[in-house]
Amino acid sequence: MNLRPTGALVVAGLLGGCVTAAPPRHVALDDAQCVRTMQGLHAHPLLPVTPEHKKIAFMDFADVGQCLSNGSGKIAVALFDLRMVRPPALAGITIQANSAATLATAVTLLDSHREPIRRIGFSEFVRRGDTFTLDVFVNTSDRDAAYLLLTPDAAWVGKSDVTIRGGFS
Repeated sequence: MNLRPTGALVVAGLLGGCVTAAPPRHVALDDAQCVRTMQGLHAHPLLPVTPEHKKIAFMDFADVGQCLSNGSGKIAVALFDLRMVRPPALAGITIQANSAATLATAVTLLDSHREPIRRIGFSEFVRRGDTFTLDVFVNTSDRDAAYLLLTPDAAWVGKSDVTIRGGFS
């Protein structure tokens, strides 16, 4: 499979607000819809999972992704608002791979000014079959963590991945 910024992902855990798998769709990267700054991005709210919010809503990355034009080009990103979540909290991120592509994701916690606090690359995801998972802990030391940003991990985009399956009888 080719690791590139398309496909699907799921954000779960103590945070409700998710993204799930279907045939890969792409985020439009046209000039008319592309924003030039982090402040121009729309943040999708993530709410804590409570007894009232037990069901996690699923969304495709293409539905929440936006075009961000940075100095090196245009990328598809998704921004989630964490301000309704109090640390310590856990965001479980799951990426479902398929034969066409995998969303090789980097996760960045941002402060209230949308400046980076901490970045976690795709190499930190754990692979189990066709699923990549990552638990992102929002600690009390991340007190100003206000946003969770999902971007392609440039170190992995364009790389190939081979799955070898075996069995015995």
